Amino acid sequence: MLIMNSFNIFSGMFLSFIMLLVGCQSTPSVGEKRNLDSSEMTATSSDYEKKIAFGYTLADRLNSVSKENNVYEIDRVTLENYGVSKEPELHDFLKSYSAGMILRLKNTVKDSDYWSFNGVRGDDLYFSAMFGGAPVTMIFKVAKNVRSMSKFSIVDYKLVTHSVWTSNVLSTYLIERDALKEIGYFSIIKKLTSGTASLNDVLEFQKGLPKRYQRHLVILNELLSLITVEFLDATNDELSSFYDGLSAPNHINAGLWFTYFYKSGDFDSMGRMADFIVAEHSQSLPNFKFLQAIIALEFDKVEYGTEMFMEAIRLNPNASELYFTFLFLLIEKERFEKAGYIMAAMNKQFNIELSKEDFEGLSPDKVDAFITTEASRTTY
Repeated sequence: MLIMNSFNIFSGMFLSFIMLLVGCQSTPSVGEKRNLDSSEMTATSSDYEKKIAFGYTLADRLNSVSKENNVYEIDRVTLENYGVSKEPELHDFLKSYSAGMILRLKNTVKDSDYWSFNGVRGDDLYFSAMFGGAPVTMIFKVAKNVRSMSKFSIVDYKLVTHSVWTSNVLSTYLIERDALKEIGYFSIIKKLTSGTASLNDVLEFQKGLPKRYQRHLVILNELLSLITVEFLDATNDELSSFYDGLSAPNHINAGLWFTYFYKSGDFDSMGRMADFIVAEHSQSLPNFKFLQAIIALEFDKVEYGTEMFMEAIRLNPNASELYFTFLFLLIEKERFEKAGYIMAAMNKQFNIELSKEDFEGLSPDKVDAFITTEASRTTY
């Protein structure tokens, strides 16, 4: 996400602080008791119960050290059957399709932490996580495993702020690969992933695309996902070229518009896109609420940011990483009164007491200024 740079100050101190919170790592809060495990499901368990159990199990495995092995909650045959049901032309590319889906997921989750299961809507399982220190909401779509109909398997996935599923991306890549190669699409993607493409390279490429691809949600979604850092230096005029072919904001493309309004500084419109996203998923989205909270701080909308933070922790009260990140951002912004309330709430929730050493990495002057204020001694 675009706010990734906001988390650079936490690279070392975050892990040392979390050691204080052993046993307090994020746990799901979906109105269900955590007494379900995939291994305990029986033939009489409902599909809903099995999905709940699958969600808890997957979150646990994604939080384990050997994360690269966890994606084998995917059955290749089930995955391929689902792909063909969505796009019959995939039939000639099934092995490449399933291999690509698994590899892409492994690359997606390898630098992630603090997974928690948020709930189920139909066949979609919602998860919160931290990707490189940034809060994300991930959706996994599941289907009954064709090899064992009593179990479920992952068949698709995406971030809640993305406008397409990964299956759409891989299908487009495989079925239209000759046309995409001819227009230089794979070359620009390779440069982006290797860090050798400039923002101007991408803008020029996008302007030269045939009209069909200028309006293609997969192409737009992929390009915008890969240039998030460079996006920070783009002007509104430069950004507008990406959006000329995009339809008016709606529940499908709201994630792309959310990015645009964030960069263009239109906080109110960004909020409307957030409403689209929440309405579309009808789901408890604690990390999306938290994303809104930290963006609000960037815009100096501290009251709104605090409101979104409170919603996030109400949905996931044991998410220590949310408290910690929000507290540090408030101190960095010198919003000491709010920081005092957050620290007091964190102390009470996790039964800890922070000292000056726990703020290593922040500006020493700001830490001293906060600690010497009455706000730092706020209690509940």
